[in-house]
Amino acid sequence: MKLWISIYCPPCQGNKQAQLAALLAPYSPDITLLDAYGVAVQVAESLALFKGPLALSGRIKHGLQQAFPTAGMAMAPTAWGAYLLARQAAHTGRTTRVIQHASMVRHLNQLPIQVLPAAQPYLSWFSELGCHTLADIRQLPRASLLVRSSTRLGDELDYAYGDRQPVFTWHQFDETFSVTKTLDYHSQNALVIEPVLKNIITQLCYWLQARQRAVSQLYFLLHYEKTRGSSASKPLLLQLSTPAWEVSDFLEVLKEKLAIVALDAPIVTVELRPVVGQQKPFRHHQLFPDSQHTQQQQRKLIDLLKARLGKEHILTPTPQASYLPDHANQWSSQTTHPLTPQTIPANQPFWLLHPPLQLACSAQDIPYYQGQRLHLLQGPERIESGWWTSSAHQRRDYFIAGDAQQRQYWIYRERKPGQANWFLHGIFA
Repeated sequence: MKLWISIYCPPCQGNKQAQLAALLAPYSPDITLLDAYGVAVQVAESLALFKGPLALSGRIKHGLQQAFPTAGMAMAPTAWGAYLLARQAAHTGRTTRVIQHASMVRHLNQLPIQVLPAAQPYLSWFSELGCHTLADIRQLPRASLLVRSSTRLGDELDYAYGDRQPVFTWHQFDETFSVTKTLDYHSQNALVIEPVLKNIITQLCYWLQARQRAVSQLYFLLHYEKTRGSSASKPLLLQLSTPAWEVSDFLEVLKEKLAIVALDAPIVTVELRPVVGQQKPFRHHQLFPDSQHTQQQQRKLIDLLKARLGKEHILTPTPQASYLPDHANQWSSQTTHPLTPQTIPANQPFWLLHPPLQLACSAQDIPYYQGQRLHLLQGPERIESGWWTSSAHQRRDYFIAGDAQQRQYWIYRERKPGQANWFLHGIFA
């Protein structure tokens, strides 16, 4: 049994065959271009995977409504039969799904002649003959019909009703993906152009699925209105820590970027520079979260923070092998790799102050912090290192101290000759 889903995209949206084919690619590799505005996919072998024809067509229609809201879609046993039903669906808004051949014939017979592409030059002639539906055309003498019209009209009828099988050429996707979208409105508000960018990203992800590729960087150009014979553009760069191919991975970063981008003039055109991508990595799916899932969540968090604050403001701990806390506690802006747990001594806090804060002391040499007395709970732990240098020599006695609210602090007392000051060096969570 053959079962096809065809899509018709009205001419008002331009030639979108490549984008329509990319939308259908996740469901079957058997995709063919019917004419300048039609694409069909053979889905009989995919029904079991996507839980039947209704569920499969529902998934495709959901994606179609997001990317091409005025397009029509239909399901039928022949590609051209589904296509004629899709052309009618673009006008009525009702999606037709038929699986049996006899049901398809009944639906096709009721269609107006206008849905037949090859009949467009002869509509007035058919009207004079009193022919208004496809069933009326099929009742005309075949030889006379082809002489007075075209052989293409007869081919389309035969292909639609299944009287003859066309020879299909399967669609091959381009090696790169790029889109230039001219806006219907001009706006200087970045949030207003967000739906356009979402639409482009959705089409890109369909192409990535079709090519089994992933991408970690998208480069947009937001073109301003021309002023005094010149034009300029605003770059918009979306960067991810790891290659991605799902729409949600890009949209979260896009939202953060648009919230802080400043436009100097109204935007008239949005352009996505050519995307090549790389081989799509294999992603495991398990019942319970594992280390890989945790790393993915960390990468997403880092991507959002980079987009909101700028990558130069995102630091990750990179401890060094040193007994001196000031030297061991180092931070780096390299956040391309996932965060890895760091081993911290149990008696040392993760949060260190830089530089340490000198504490006030009573006459009895009792340290105070924010007006509260600190009680020594544990210690001392003597740290003396860096004696071989003139600038990093440290001689300190560290203590864990607490206040009346049970907050704990990491403090130390200097052991320099003639000095016995107390300092706050860290705070326990």
